[in-house]
Amino acid sequence: MVEATARTGGHPILVDDGMLVQARSIASAAAQTPISYTGAAGLAGALTLDEAAQDQTLVVLSGRDRET
Repeated sequence: MVEATARTGGHPILVDDGMLVQARSIASAAAQTPISYTGAAGLAGALTLDEAAQDQTLVVLSGRDRET
């Protein structure tokens, strides 16, 4: 995965806990189901991108929170 990311010009994005909480809230509202923090991590990273990059970004919400 690291090799493919580097080969295609990608890079990792680090987010703080506050951004992860915000992303989970947005994702859960949009999906109308509770999304796990792990499932919302990609959205948290995408929210840190500039607007032009966001226009070309797909986020998969891959985890439902089964504890709520």
